[in-house]
Amino acid sequence: MTVLIANALELAALMLLLQSAWTDFTEGLLPDVNTVIAFVLAFAGQALRGEATLALAGALTGFCLLKGVQIFYRRVRGKDGLGSGDVKLMFPLGALVGPMGIVAVIGIASLLALLFYLPPRELRSFFLPFGPFLVAATLVVKPFILTPGFLSALLEAIPC
Repeated sequence: MTVLIANALELAALMLLLQSAWTDFTEGLLPDVNTVIAFVLAFAGQALRGEATLALAGALTGFCLLKGVQIFYRRVRGKDGLGSGDVKLMFPLGALVGPMGIVAVIGIASLLALLFYLPPRELRSFFLPFGPFLVAATLVVKPFILTPGFLSALLEAIPC
């Protein structure tokens, strides 16, 4: 029963993060309230699995990595290249995938964003929100790489 509740909490966090990604894509902002609620849900799910320390480590690792990138870019280029919403988004994402997973999320999201940004030069001047790529990468990392039992446990919990 605890696994079912943990899965439900994590699924709720992922659904909220998908909504946040859509908001970021369409409006260019990540609502802080969604980020906070998603973090609480993700952390609670991991705590029920006995992984509270890893969830907190993942959240802090992701935040520190992207905050470092944000500060570095601002100092080198003299302008913002990464929004604070993306940095704060690392808390729920890191809580979901842990410290090693968040590194994979950042790498995959960066590759996805780069592929999206490669088309013709005239399209390169537009604002490219990073949040949707981070959430998409989390959807890849969470069930398939780090916790392969996540989807199967979720499917087993659904009465047929």
